[in-house]
Amino acid sequence: MNPPNPLNDRFAIAHAGIVSRQRSVGKTHQAVGLGSHHVSKRQGKGHHDAKKNTHKPAAAPTPTVTPPTVTPPTVTPPTIPTIPTGLKVFSSNIDVGVGSVSFNIVISGEYAYVIVTDSNYLSSVSIINTTSSAIVKSVALGVSSGLPASIAISGNYAYITNFDDHTLSVLDISIPSTASVVKTVPVGSGPASIASSGNYAYIVNYNDNTVSVLDISIPSTASVVKTVPVGPVPTYITISGNYAYVANSFNSSSLSVLDISNPSNATLAKTVTFGGADPQYIAISGNYAYVSTGNVVSVLDISIPSNANVVKTVSVGFASTYIAISGNYAYVANSTGNSVSVLDISNPSNATLAKTVTVGDASPQYITISGNYAYVASENPNVATGGTVSVLDISTPSNTTLVNTVTVGGNPQFIASNSSCVYVTNSETNNVTVLK
Repeated sequence: MNPPNPLNDRFAIAHAGIVSRQRSVGKTHQAVGLGSHHVSKRQGKGHHDAKKNTHKPAAAPTPTVTPPTVTPPTVTPPTIPTIPTGLKVFSSNIDVGVGSVSFNIVISGEYAYVIVTDSNYLSSVSIINTTSSAIVKSVALGVSSGLPASIAISGNYAYITNFDDHTLSVLDISIPSTASVVKTVPVGSGPASIASSGNYAYIVNYNDNTVSVLDISIPSTASVVKTVPVGPVPTYITISGNYAYVANSFNSSSLSVLDISNPSNATLAKTVTFGGADPQYIAISGNYAYVSTGNVVSVLDISIPSNANVVKTVSVGFASTYIAISGNYAYVANSTGNSVSVLDISNPSNATLAKTVTVGDASPQYITISGNYAYVASENPNVATGGTVSVLDISTPSNTTLVNTVTVGGNPQFIASNSSCVYVTNSETNNVTVLK
């Protein structure tokens, strides 16, 4: 049996691996006016009676007391993205065509990098200056039918997997406005997700069930130094310490743990099976990994990675996909449940469902967190009406609430944010929406 066509499963092949989320959006400021307490007295003066030569005291004055002036606290509500005059939509000017691979975006420094494919499946990277929100460079990857799937940035270089071309493109982005391809590296068949650590990059190859390990110490001469077999149809990879974790799909419902302490001799250390739906995404916090598998999230103890095992499963919504973690809570996008599940993971081995938030008649795909807010990109079954970004107030996670919904382009897939803006890629309308 042939593995499923990844074009029918955007989530299976399109994850950036590292997305910066350290910005603060919508802070609440409180100003308190303090009144002053004034008391005024007129001092009475005595006077002398010449006739009687007696001294009469003046009548005692009545003191006048001014009550304190108290100004009630003024609370400025949180700034919530709406559709103000300043909202900007910047077209990539590239028609990716209905049914093409979804956009992917990462932000590094002052620039956002968006991978796109036109109607002929010719691939490029659009580079956006996040200060001016203008495209400063579009770099053709120079591969035919490349179908870029994922992007990772390390230092002055960007690495893009080309699914149909079975290659990795290396871009020198030291000067983003003059970025260029400096190397194209053959890897396995159907390279999808990518992650990097130190001088090495790790790529899951969807079609041949392997992970390619590349030495990128000199990016312009990057090369494959090791190929490691994993489970059937790997779709996603993430790294924690000296281990890489790979989600395997196509009815394998498993996770491969790779020992990468010696990258050029990386080995398979453990395979964890879930016995249910295929894993879609892996989020790691401390000694635990959280894996979305169908209608549950599986919690794995990875304190000893070579002995990783499932210690808890938590029921969530239908077809869970992306997981974002902030503090003691995990936020799960349920792609066919039109909802986000909030999990209390303060005690990972006894994680519980704390809240379910409906995000409307849409299909949540991706979540990013900035400060006390979570931003959820959701597809809309009716592409003509556009997709949405739902804004959730997570200041009290167990009482997470939907505070705003913004209409963006058709079928939004990925979100990245910096200190002032939220960037949304729209796979059907070929543009990037900037929310300010």
